[in-house]
Amino acid sequence: MEEFRVNQYITLKLEDNKTNIYVNEELFDQCKYLLLEIPIKTYEALEEIESVDEAAERLGKTLEGAGKKDIEIPPDVEFWGHCSNLQVWVENKYDTHLLHRSLAFPLLKKLTELGDLLAKIKLKEEIVKRFESGFFPVVEYLINEGYLRFFNNEEILDIFLESDKEKEAINGIKFLTKKNFALKANLDFFDDREPSFFFYELYFSITIQNKHIVGIDLTSCQLKKIPRPIFELSFLKKLYLDYNEITDIHEDIGKLTSLVDLSLKRNNLSYTPKSIIKLKFLKNLGFESNKLKEIPDIFNDSCSLEFIYLGYNDIDRIPETIGKCKNLKQLHLEYNNLRSIPNSISQLKSMEWLNLEGNDINKKKYNILE
Repeated sequence: MEEFRVNQYITLKLEDNKTNIYVNEELFDQCKYLLLEIPIKTYEALEEIESVDEAAERLGKTLEGAGKKDIEIPPDVEFWGHCSNLQVWVENKYDTHLLHRSLAFPLLKKLTELGDLLAKIKLKEEIVKRFESGFFPVVEYLINEGYLRFFNNEEILDIFLESDKEKEAINGIKFLTKKNFALKANLDFFDDREPSFFFYELYFSITIQNKHIVGIDLTSCQLKKIPRPIFELSFLKKLYLDYNEITDIHEDIGKLTSLVDLSLKRNNLSYTPKSIIKLKFLKNLGFESNKLKEIPDIFNDSCSLEFIYLGYNDIDRIPETIGKCKNLKQLHLEYNNLRSIPNSISQLKSMEWLNLEGNDINKKKYNILE
């Protein structure tokens, strides 16, 4: 049996032709792969990578040894390769760029628990450094695996946001909702945001990229209007306010010119402001289950909308200008008060789905399939 001691805590052993990592004499993990070779065509593309994680993403499954290997290296040679990697990591003061995230952070956390003073310092430093790099697979890993729990909410705002205005906005929303925020790697328009989830009773969600708030989910916060601090989040791309009691949208919504997603499903909206037309990057709009009597005036030559959900309202007319929405893929208008559809609908060449169920429309007249 081969054995190599990296430092006072970490030892690698070659057992049954497999490299095992021991921490404080207890089995911690098994080394599963080495970066064996980089194709020449790929080399130039890897010159600017900053971590093993980025190399893994660029090379796909190559790092994981997927598929048939052209070269089989002996277990003892692979063992010494792993030993070298761990030694370099330790010599470089636990720099997590040098190991895959799925090994570097759990190992650093374990060393911290064992009383390694350097690890205790470096753990939080490395979390901040890798989060601020913005490399999404690592950011997602840190959040999903709970590494941001080493920081309280105040620290998260101070460390990961550069704008005092945004910090004040989030604190204002905390005050209005009487909830703490939870940091999420990503928010998606098509996520299931049913308010029955226990999570929504305690938290609202935010996403941070490049030191700015880019997403906020205020589902089921018993809001009667959109919190004014939201309009200070000028980098906001995703805003979800589903399952509230909001009756109107303030004209200041037009300030959020970076918005891509806007969802206020299951509220009490009866109208929308004209300023919504300023949201030139808006792709996904969710106003399902409200009290709208007309479709928001949002269609012009610069319209970027792809998905529109307006089902279960009181809409009785589709504006002719909808034909300008050239990128539209899905239009959901089920269970409204429609009796006709405009001819301009035929101009929507990207349309994949038009839902008119529950309306009083002669489908044969408009050649609509049942």
